[in-house]
Amino acid sequence: MAFIAALSGEVFYRYGPYEELLPQWFLSGFARTLVAELDDRPIGYVMLGMNKKWGNSVKIAELLAIAVDPHHCRCGVGEQLMRELIEMAETLKVEILILHTGVRNLHAQKLFRKHGFSPVGIKDSFYQEGQRALMMEKKMSHFPTSRSVPDDAQYLQ
Repeated sequence: MAFIAALSGEVFYRYGPYEELLPQWFLSGFARTLVAELDDRPIGYVMLGMNKKWGNSVKIAELLAIAVDPHHCRCGVGEQLMRELIEMAETLKVEILILHTGVRNLHAQKLFRKHGFSPVGIKDSFYQEGQRALMMEKKMSHFPTSRSVPDDAQYLQ
């Protein structure tokens, strides 16, 4: 968990105190985390938030964070983490994956689009430091084609 806190503080510093938030999510029980390792050392992670209020509604999960140690960027680590996250969501029978990313974070947006995410809206002052976020979603294979997302779908915040 020290790795997640340290990396979060390093790569998400402009969005708020993620070095404090992400470890809390990690310990909360509602998030699932995958860690990428190289030579038995962590070099990246991805965190999936599970909505516990599924009931009969659409099964929505949120990609809460993906981060790669800057010394290992552009080496395919983020790609592999995204593939494994999507595989985990499929196994959990998630119907829609959502995420939020900074509107200026074009590198992340490119990665997300490559893995099937599409923009669905902008949220003003989403991050603690006041930045806007682009909300994206990916309809998974478990999402019935005859079904639409209800207007009041409860996305994680």
